[in-house]
Amino acid sequence: MKSAETQSARPVVEVTAAVEADLAPALALLAANDLPSADVADHFEHFVIARDGAWLVGLAGMEVHGDAALLRSVCVADGVRGTGLG
Repeated sequence: MKSAETQSARPVVEVTAAVEADLAPALALLAANDLPSADVADHFEHFVIARDGAWLVGLAGMEVHGDAALLRSVCVADGVRGTGLG
């Protein structure tokens, strides 16, 4: 069971489809977590973004190939890990 302190620190998150303006912060989040970012821009239409206000706190994306997809990236910002976001 999580402590009351951890529960109160849970971010208020909105998950939306990624838009072009999210690309630079998404690439920065991936880089900050030593995750690959090559070709992310080519598949960014298949990403979702999690935000706590203006702060991008997570993302998930796929590379779609016909009727199959490869889970491309899943990342949660260090500052919100352990809060139930991911």
